[in-house]
Amino acid sequence: MRKHIIGKNGISYTLGEDGFFYPNLRLIDETEYDIGRFGRLHERYLKKYQKWVYLELLTSARLNGYLHEVDVRCNE
Repeated sequence: MRKHIIGKNGISYTLGEDGFFYPNLRLIDETEYDIGRFGRLHERYLKKYQKWVYLELLTSARLNGYLHEVDVRCNE
């Protein structure tokens, strides 16, 4: 049995020790910024009142950059 396959959806899979194939996924590289007070406050606001925006930014790996931009603008 082959250890690596490519599915019909174009995703490559690797055979695990338990006999199941697992997708070869990797995280998107994102620059880590330090988030200040205003960025953390805005993150709490998004989590509480605009959860869908928060989840979209989080899953697209844009949350940290967005919060950094908010923090910089507020500090100006």
